[in-house]
Amino acid sequence: MSPTLRSALAFALAAAAGNAWAEGSVYLIASPATSGAQRLATLASTQARATSAKPAQAKAMGNARYPGTPMANPYRAYPPSCGSDPLPDASGSTGVILSQDLPLYTKDQNGRTTPETVKVTLWRIACSSGNTSTPYNANGQAQNAMTLLRFDRAAANEGRSDVIPTMPLVRIKQGPTGYGDQASLVRVAAEPNTVISETAFDSPIIYSTTYVLENFPFGDDFNHQYNQAFDLLVDPQDTVAGYKTAEFKVPAYAPTQATYPDASAPLFLDGYAAAQWIKGDTGDGLLVQVTEQYGGDGSMTRQLVYDLLVRDLDDNPFWLVGSAAFPVGATEVEVAANYLGKSGQLPAWGKAKFRVQNCNRLEVTFTPNAGLAAPVPTFSGTRVYSRLFSANGMICE
Repeated sequence: MSPTLRSALAFALAAAAGNAWAEGSVYLIASPATSGAQRLATLASTQARATSAKPAQAKAMGNARYPGTPMANPYRAYPPSCGSDPLPDASGSTGVILSQDLPLYTKDQNGRTTPETVKVTLWRIACSSGNTSTPYNANGQAQNAMTLLRFDRAAANEGRSDVIPTMPLVRIKQGPTGYGDQASLVRVAAEPNTVISETAFDSPIIYSTTYVLENFPFGDDFNHQYNQAFDLLVDPQDTVAGYKTAEFKVPAYAPTQATYPDASAPLFLDGYAAAQWIKGDTGDGLLVQVTEQYGGDGSMTRQLVYDLLVRDLDDNPFWLVGSAAFPVGATEVEVAANYLGKSGQLPAWGKAKFRVQNCNRLEVTFTPNAGLAAPVPTFSGTRVYSRLFSANGMICE
């Protein structure tokens, strides 16, 4: 593909995506076997159809004066709690790790130059799997993961900007969707938990970068299930010397203790644990908050604060409260437990250790002090709590 056609294709792809956002539909390029000129003609025709129905006029401002409130993307491809910026830059050594060397379309100050070969790696990281029906897990029975795609330049080329490989097209084949279908294009984003952000075709790859596979918010046809089996085509769209594509045959995500140990490990304690939790058989109501504080040196610690409502031995309301700081990355924290006594006193009751097993399961191990006088309750051992609701925007699954 000539540089002129390539630039036109990149522009047309962006225009097609923009029209899809406005019109509620999208037209992508034809199958990979079609020539670059034919693909460009198809896209140009599509753009003309999308714009010809409306008379040319100046765009006036709309009516929205404020940004939207925090909400989970309805076309999300993994639990929002699974990861945030920055994405990992290492795949680890367990699980399914697929890798190929791929020559990418490469540019220098004079235009197209010899393709640079980069290593393309695809892998998954484990997410909470709390048996919840979600856009990425329709029946709630599958396990959840985040699917990552990384492009690694050779060490000698890392950060080099005089010769730059460029982003290929990334397409999915799954179920009825084939590589040439309208909905086959994958949204490849460098930052997770976004709605429309993407790394555009033909954009520069100066530094080795990890991307997350996302869905375009254009309708159910674009809602791919990355936890299930699929094929992924990474296509540089370079029809001259050195051209080839990389195809990954990705099996369904089925974690075991050996392949994905993180899938059965407790979650990191963070703001997604802040929720109202209940234990239906005993009537417990547990409110958990997670805060953060910064030290003078800029370091940050988190703090768990809880209020637990149970019944005492006389069947009256009984409150246990407590808080404790913990380091970022901790998966459990032990907190002193005090109860609300008379005249605002907070007598010591014992200890409570918190651990979030998945988004919908909180385990608390209670250890009461010896010698507590009736009617103070003295339950001990691990109690399991279920999530009742979360804070706005902090959707764990």
